[in-house]
Amino acid sequence: MLTTLALSALVAPAQATPSLPEDPAACFQTVASALADDSMDGRGLGTPGLARAADLLAAHMKSLGLKPGTRAYKEPFQALTGVTLGADNTLGDGAARVLGTDWTPAGFSASGRVDAPLVFAGYGISAPDLGYDDYAGLDVK
Repeated sequence: MLTTLALSALVAPAQATPSLPEDPAACFQTVASALADDSMDGRGLGTPGLARAADLLAAHMKSLGLKPGTRAYKEPFQALTGVTLGADNTLGDGAARVLGTDWTPAGFSASGRVDAPLVFAGYGISAPDLGYDDYAGLDVK
């Protein structure tokens, strides 16, 4: 009886390996729509919505037959989640600009000195296909 079970396991058809989607754009749209759904309740750190989004992505990767990393499909990582302004945040050009109103350093900014004119480039978006370019007519070199 044991021999029969072992032999049956050997000759049982192998499960088909999942394949990548034939239409990547449709696949992306499906996943993006699921992540953007109101039921996700935002993605703040430690929130149920973030946990649901992570579970959804893990299940999707598994369904595609992707191999997990060293700790299943969810790998821990360090992320910068907040910054504080230093006491000496200035543009240093002598102009009267108000910190937090006229300018704000980005959270990934480093300390340093740059001697260059200040250029306002809106949101810094360049989308030629949409006819939108915050850098149009600006010399940002």
